[in-house]
Amino acid sequence: MTKQQYKIHIGNISYRTTKETLEQEFASCGDITDVSLPLDKQTGKSRGFAFINFETVSGQKAALQKDGVKVDGRALRISEARPFEPRTQHSSYESRSTEEAY
Repeated sequence: MTKQQYKIHIGNISYRTTKETLEQEFASCGDITDVSLPLDKQTGKSRGFAFINFETVSGQKAALQKDGVKVDGRALRISEARPFEPRTQHSSYESRSTEEAY
């Protein structure tokens, strides 16, 4: 049985913002189980968004109330994280109708 995750998505993050900064900002909401701050593979800089997992739903709800809070000069956009859905890969040629004239 997998443990329930209470995850938020944080957008509009400054490139200067660190995992530690996010942990400090959201620690008052509840117990944090994980902070993910994805980095660009080529530049090594933040991609401008993050995810935080909370131990409880009350922690998640408290964090959602912080939508718009300023961190490192940026107003954060906070929402409930949605489950990951892989994108389908298809070329522009495959997406065209066979009846379409070229």
